[in-house]
Amino acid sequence: MVVRVRICRWLVASFLVYTLVYPAPASGQKNAAVTVHKVEYNKAIDLQGGIVRILLIGSDRRRDGSVEGQRADALHLVSYNTKLNKASVINIPRDTYVEIPSRRARDRINAALEYGGPEEQVRTVEKFVGFDIDYYAMVDFDSFVALINRIGGVTVVVPESMNDSHSGAHFAPGPVHMDGDEALAFVRNRAFVRGDFERTENQARLLLYAFRQIRSEVPSDPSKIVKYIGLASEFVELDIPYSEAFRLAMSAISLDPATVQSYTVAGSIADVGGASVVMPSGNEDAFKDIRDDGLLSKPGPPLIQ
Repeated sequence: MVVRVRICRWLVASFLVYTLVYPAPASGQKNAAVTVHKVEYNKAIDLQGGIVRILLIGSDRRRDGSVEGQRADALHLVSYNTKLNKASVINIPRDTYVEIPSRRARDRINAALEYGGPEEQVRTVEKFVGFDIDYYAMVDFDSFVALINRIGGVTVVVPESMNDSHSGAHFAPGPVHMDGDEALAFVRNRAFVRGDFERTENQARLLLYAFRQIRSEVPSDPSKIVKYIGLASEFVELDIPYSEAFRLAMSAISLDPATVQSYTVAGSIADVGGASVVMPSGNEDAFKDIRDDGLLSKPGPPLIQ
């Protein structure tokens, strides 16, 4: 059984990378849910014994695929310890008030995408957390809805009752099988006591549940390899070297989402010029932990059950 699972994982990773990097037909137009980029294309990254950092940037892109003039709707920084095969995620509320390097002034952290595109968003998060980022992935929510529908929906354990007409989130606590639109409502709901703090945790929660569902289905039903090959080809685009794509795919398949540590940026709600912002405070120890080995010395409760 162990051998069979290992073989399945190897096949998934191999075919996944092949379909991602194989050129799409000239007449085809991808509506990628995720596009992966390397921060410094010529920089060597240790994928066998080091820490790999990936910033997930959620955005409602325009029809032409551009992000100029828009603000990030979600920010999650994943650190993967390749030696220990463990990972953590820093959930960053979009209203976190920090310095934007290109502006030399403070603003909401998600404004960096508007001012200087994904590269400026990366630089702003790097300055905030105090360590470098290797990759960034743009997550397009409209295409993400389509992807969730194509995998047959995703089951999420909703942490508390939700009844928000603004986002359309109406869920009882406990396991809920969501289609794409329901999943989008779930991650956009901010009608909580802790507001944006809980919202950013739910975004990461949904991503982990979706990843676990995809990861768990293939070993139990190898015939689904073909299904996910097609979905990867349609919904994921890469702008990184082929060899790195292969090793990243191998790492993703081997990582158990239930073991991913979660840290949500701490702070308080404040008013700046009539705008509500999150004033970050007390995050230094957690950032130092994650900078050292990608993990927390005192992790909190896991996001998924």
